[in-house]
Amino acid sequence: MTSEPSLRRAGICSRTYDPLGVALARQGRYEEAEAAFRHALRSPEPERAGAALNLGLLYLRQGRYADAIPLLRAGAPTHQRAAIVRPSLALALSRRAEELAREGRNEEAEALQREAAALGAAEPDGSRPSSAPPRARP
Repeated sequence: MTSEPSLRRAGICSRTYDPLGVALARQGRYEEAEAAFRHALRSPEPERAGAALNLGLLYLRQGRYADAIPLLRAGAPTHQRAAIVRPSLALALSRRAEELAREGRNEEAEALQREAAALGAAEPDGSRPSSAPPRARP
């Protein structure tokens, strides 16, 4: 695994950590990608916003829904890739709601499910999550 100090020793400057994290994530090197995104989060804006979003998407991919939600929430309304962020946030909310429901935390689960439904939760293939209420037809 490549640690943050070893990345710094390799001469990686702060604005390259976010694209490095993306490349590492695409290779399935999630721990290294996370370290790169975390380092990028200490960068000045606008690099930080992209890194937060990419870290949230990484957490979503890993099934770390509780970790993904705050990062995706922060990017959902303003990020230029809102078309990607909103469905990803909806999916994370829906999956986290399922986890909470399994734990018997039904009120929290219902609140997240409502938020997911408001965002138009859908699976990556476009289907509705099994626990999401069906959309009303116009």
